[in-house]
Amino acid sequence: MSEAELHEASAYDAMLQAAKNGITEFIESMKDANPDLLLAMDESKRGIFAHAIMNRQEEVFKLIYDIESKMIITSREDALENNLLHIAAELGPSSYLDCISNAALQMQRELQWFRVIKYNPLLLNLDFI
Repeated sequence: MSEAELHEASAYDAMLQAAKNGITEFIESMKDANPDLLLAMDESKRGIFAHAIMNRQEEVFKLIYDIESKMIITSREDALENNLLHIAAELGPSSYLDCISNAALQMQRELQWFRVIKYNPLLLNLDFI
């Protein structure tokens, strides 16, 4: 399918929604059908891995190891010039944080998540300023 046909079929939107909701099976199936779908971006130029990081979807983020064009995805910046490290440093969604009982544990979990992203070997060349 061409890029225009994929947009019309809402395939890119479906990939982004799957990343937000942690539906790895859907992402893998769509990737097998058309690997270009991994390059889906929203209006803010954020791709599926940025959405996975924003929504703390670790299983979706792990899919980054299975793709061949890692540099294209990991070095990309969004419309506000944020890279994946900047996005990881943002506070997680309230639905994610509400599952953690107190503020200290929430902060600890957010710090652990940031470290997972920061020390990922694929992202070591990114600057966090």
